[in-house]
Amino acid sequence: MKKILIGIMENGEGDFTHCLQSLEKQENCPFEYFIIQNETSFHAHQILYANFTRYKNNYSGFVKIDADMVLNNNNILEKISKILQTGQYGITMGYVDDYLSCLATPALYGFRNDCIFFDVKDPLLHDLQPKYFDKFHYSQEIWAHHMKYCNEFQAFRFGYHRMMKIIQINSYQKILRNLLIEWGILHNIYHKYIEFGDEKRIMAIISAHHFLFAPDDEKQKIMQDYNGDYVKKLFVEFIKNKNIYKDKIMKIWENPLPIIHQIHKYFESPALDSQIFTHNNSETTISEYNPNNYKNIIIKNFM
Repeated sequence: MKKILIGIMENGEGDFTHCLQSLEKQENCPFEYFIIQNETSFHAHQILYANFTRYKNNYSGFVKIDADMVLNNNNILEKISKILQTGQYGITMGYVDDYLSCLATPALYGFRNDCIFFDVKDPLLHDLQPKYFDKFHYSQEIWAHHMKYCNEFQAFRFGYHRMMKIIQINSYQKILRNLLIEWGILHNIYHKYIEFGDEKRIMAIISAHHFLFAPDDEKQKIMQDYNGDYVKKLFVEFIKNKNIYKDKIMKIWENPLPIIHQIHKYFESPALDSQIFTHNNSETTISEYNPNNYKNIIIKNFM
């Protein structure tokens, strides 16, 4: 079987050790992986797709794994590799079992080496699907656990990121499908907190609520880097007064109509008035390797 390349993006996830352990247990599939550490989500995706482009002649395919994903058996990479090497599919997609929402969400992707990846320009939607050839393979299976071992700060920033993708400010395009998916995830987190508890779930709801109703200038500070120092300061503040915020926000979320009204207000606002990049514009593809972007790359080989 031909070798594949795994790209992992890590920034403080509590699942990271488990993620690597699940990779190192994989069988019957030669692979190498690199780790992008402590970058903003925007920059991490730039590095990820540039690496996939740079090494497209060295591997039969690529797999994008977030550090909060733990492969749920020892043959996931073998399965992905076999699908990509049939010659029938340019991309394959499997589900992850999201701990906070208890939903199966499509999030684990494998790409054949002839996929064309595009330069990351959108400040929010920067994990767009590349151009691919032949067919798209949809697996109905769950390939990984998601955020099973997450910490409270990880859940806190997860709530911010979900609400960013719901209201989609600072985006070149507004996609209704994204709004519906992300709202479904947050709504389920709320109900699973009521059903099962776990304070990590309430931290996700607190941050999502805060982002939705925060002044626009504060939204911009959070969006600059939702893993950064400003968000960490907010987290400390919310943790200190968690019970106060929890009681207040849970009462509001009992009847989500005010939340939906606020979401509608932002989603109906215009997208950024900027150059819209498309998959037909060759100028947006990643064509050159910039060594300045790769200071945090670690490559390991597993045969």
